[in-house]
Amino acid sequence: MWGTPTSTLTITVNALNNPSSPSAAFTESAKVHLTWSKDAQGHNVMIVRYAKDASPTAPTNGTAYSVGSTLGSGDNQGKVVYNGNETSCDDTGVTSGNNYDYYFYSENNSYYSSGVKATANSTTPTTPTTAASNLSFSSVKPTKMTLSWTSGNGANRIVVAKAGSAPTGTPSDGSSYTANAAYGSGTALGDGYVVYNGSSNTVTVTALTASTTYYFAIYEYNGTGTATKYLTSSYLSGNQATAAPYQITLKFKMPTENWTTANGVYLYAWDSDHPNGFVTWPGVAMESIGSNWYTKTFTFTNETVDIIFNDNNSGHQTVDITGVSASTCYEYDTWNGSQWTTKIASCPEVSPTTAASNLSFSSVKPSKMTLSWTSGNGANRIVVAKAGSAPTSTSVPSDGSSYTANAAYGTSGTALGDGYVVYNGSSNTVTVTGLSPSTTYYFKIYEYNGTGTATKYLTSSY
Repeated sequence: MWGTPTSTLTITVNALNNPSSPSAAFTESAKVHLTWSKDAQGHNVMIVRYAKDASPTAPTNGTAYSVGSTLGSGDNQGKVVYNGNETSCDDTGVTSGNNYDYYFYSENNSYYSSGVKATANSTTPTTPTTAASNLSFSSVKPTKMTLSWTSGNGANRIVVAKAGSAPTGTPSDGSSYTANAAYGSGTALGDGYVVYNGSSNTVTVTALTASTTYYFAIYEYNGTGTATKYLTSSYLSGNQATAAPYQITLKFKMPTENWTTANGVYLYAWDSDHPNGFVTWPGVAMESIGSNWYTKTFTFTNETVDIIFNDNNSGHQTVDITGVSASTCYEYDTWNGSQWTTKIASCPEVSPTTAASNLSFSSVKPSKMTLSWTSGNGANRIVVAKAGSAPTSTSVPSDGSSYTANAAYGTSGTALGDGYVVYNGSSNTVTVTGLSPSTTYYFKIYEYNGTGTATKYLTSSY
């Protein structure tokens, strides 16, 4: 006969653990960003939104809820805004100016933890009251420059740039602007472009044009999205001209074998783009200066340029010479079967053959003026100045001589004859200071090659 069973089975069901580290914060006027960590078992999470301080209704175990489902009623009604296995989401169903409580529940097969709360308090951004100040410029190059400033009391700021004149557009409250430090690629704001948007106090602006003045306006702001508030009644402004293109003179001694000598030497050059005249192979013809030496002066906007010497498509050329940043003389070295290697050589003692031209004057003031010119084919040049009449024949430079320049007329610059040397270098502009009002000044520009006792001046034309 069977007896009465005496065994029993006890099943213990543990309560679900709540999600941890719940967070709720407005990131825009009508958007709350929610984050959390799932429980140790990695259960899904359901989030219910209530008006702040409402009495929440716990979800019913065994009941499935989807996004949009409601719990409770009246002023205490909540809405499910998330149910899934991620660890963050955005709630865009909120109203600007209202505050909300969010309850986070771990969920397993429609069973729920007790819930944990995070509150999102709406904040209405205020307009900043202090503009940025102390704008300065550094690392000014032909195609880029760095701006630095003291930030105002906004959480963030935008920088608007415009070439040639001050930007006229101003930012609008509730609007967002995409910045790009490459000029012309960011949001167009009026007749300018947004080159920076953020909380820092510096930006390097690129994609600029050489010898061009750029104007900048910096606007402080608070908030994001439609709640953004800009300070436009005062702002920081300033301007800075980019540097002139880099100008160098290259010389190359042509090989007499493995080279079509009748073609001379062509120069092909490139940087991030191609300098003017170098767009297509084989580049541009160099000028013969005797003894198989050829020369070419040109400008470019990157800090370095890469070059190849060649004989105009006759199958002979040098290897690539990269990272060139200064006037240099090269000589052929070894033929490797298809190309010539090169080496830096002592520059030939030859005078330039083309004088500077197109002298112009600008920013003429009582005590200073700016001279600009088109350089000749010398590696460098000196500018001689004299008040009242043209520098005489005694003011002609002598081969093998060096002259110290000072842009302050008549001070520490070398006295050359009855004039003074106010510039010595490779550029094409100088601002001469220390002048007397209502006085006519005369200038001569002499091209030269070489240094020290090897210096050769072009004096037959200037």
